Amino acid sequence: MEKEIEPIEWNSHPVREERKKAVFSILFLLILWISVYISFGIFWFLLSILLIGGSLFPFFTVTRYRLDQEGVTVRKPFYTVKKGWRQFRSYYPERNGVLLSPFLKPSRLENFRGLFLLFPRQGMERERIIHIVGRWIPKEMGTEKES
Repeated sequence: MEKEIEPIEWNSHPVREERKKAVFSILFLLILWISVYISFGIFWFLLSILLIGGSLFPFFTVTRYRLDQEGVTVRKPFYTVKKGWRQFRSYYPERNGVLLSPFLKPSRLENFRGLFLLFPRQGMERERIIHIVGRWIPKEMGTEKES
């Protein structure tokens, strides 16, 4: 018998949700890029924009999440990740989200092979998300990951 769940969807947009971090990040980036341009020239300036801007890109864009019968869908600006519930064997609720892991026991590879779902900043969706994940992933290895 299939477990019936009502699909849940939410968005995460860190730059809007964390105003202080956003202002600090933008100011820091502007100062850094101006310094690189003045000190090293246009080539290193453009390269730093590409590398640093690319690494911080998720902070400035919207990520859309969906949990449903088939699994988890994460939509980002340039790609979509869709994984079935059978691909996950444990999960770890954390302060800002929940890590879905393909391993039964904590592993150093979780951050590369797992999927981290950021909780929405507003509303009481946190408990509902953990409840849905717990219904589909049978084994929870605790609330804290071992380092």
